[in-house]
Amino acid sequence: MYKRQEVLEGTLSSFFENKTGLKQGKTLSPILFNLALQKVIQSIKMVPSGIKIGKQQLNVLSYANDFVLTGKNGIEIRQFL
Repeated sequence: MYKRQEVLEGTLSSFFENKTGLKQGKTLSPILFNLALQKVIQSIKMVPSGIKIGKQQLNVLSYANDFVLTGKNGIEIRQFL
């Protein structure tokens, strides 16, 4: 549990307690993020869609917390969402 403030419409809020989650920047934050999204990325890669580059089928690109979904059309991409 930790106390925090937020900026809302240019005004700093009063302190409030956050009882769940991790502070951004804590050592466990990126580890838990990667563990959670690893399953999502693997399941997306199992879907036979996306674009073909050489012999490789590509439907998701990921780096850090950025993701790009690829497909032949919007309908194909929406199936991932």
